[in-house]
Formats: sequence, C-alpha cells, structure tokens
Amino acid sequence: MDSKEARLRMMYLANLISVPMALHAVVKLSIPDLVWQGGANLPISPKQLAALIQTKFGLATEPDTANLQRILQVKIVSPYRSSRQCSTPMMDLGPRG
Repeated sequence: MDSKEARLRMMYLANLISVPMALHAVVKLSIPDLVWQGGANLPISPKQLAALIQTKFGLATEPDTANLQRILQVKIVSPYRSSRQCSTPMMDLGPRG
C-alpha cells in the first residue's frame, strides 16, 4: 500500500467515526427539538441555535457556531433528505414521516 492509498484509507476511517460522533452531539444537545421550535420548523442559523443551546443548558458562554455548523453539515439528522440546508448557513428539519 502506498502512502496516498494509506492517507485515503485514514480519511475514510475518520469519516466513518465523524458521523456517529456528530449524531451523538445532536442527540445530547437536543438539536432536532430546538430546530423544530414547537412545530414552527423555521430555518435557524448556527448563531441562533447556539443561543438556544446556551439558554436550554444554562451555559455561561455561547457554544461555538463554527462547530455547530460542522455538526449540521454532516447531515446526520437525516441522510435521506429529511434535512435541508439553504445557501445561507441555516438549518431546518424536513417534513416528518
């Protein structure tokens, strides 16, 4: 195995672990509930999501919006198009069911 192939395999393995880790973070932070917003399901920016997380957990500082954006980009809320991303960094949940 050459070094290029080894690097590709390493990246593949890293990507395999990133999805479960992001899913765990989404569940622990109750992101689907925060995005759903009591049934309104309005698009939400990572900055708005950070403020909701800060309020929900009583944090002294706001969570890092760049990390939240990366978690949302993994598209683990639903890989089969139940989550949509707009061209601006906003996130909402797709239709239920």
